[in-house]
Amino acid sequence: MSEHDVVVTGGDSRARVRAYVAQVRAELSDLPPEEVEDLTMGMEADLSELAAESAHDVRDHLGTPQAYAAELRSAAGLPVRAPRRGAVVGWALDAQKWAQGVGRSMGARHG
Repeated sequence: MSEHDVVVTGGDSRARVRAYVAQVRAELSDLPPEEVEDLTMGMEADLSELAAESAHDVRDHLGTPQAYAAELRSAAGLPVRAPRRGAVVGWALDAQKWAQGVGRSMGARHG
């Protein structure tokens, strides 16, 4: 076992760090790729080192990837992430399905 093969509660720390960094980058995906690279450069190495030095999960130190990405934005003086278009469309489709279901059930009661 090498110095980088430290196991953190709940699984392989390197895989967990990679997943965390990928989630942070996904939260920053509305920014230009160069900006994302600037904000996250070296993050995987830094977090791998943190994971190797601690028996705790990266999330215990930094919070959720969403919160950490928000902190990176704030520290860089960038605006908060705009609402995701897919989330709004998804909500609208759910509302439409719900309304259609209510209409059908109302018609069944009164028909």
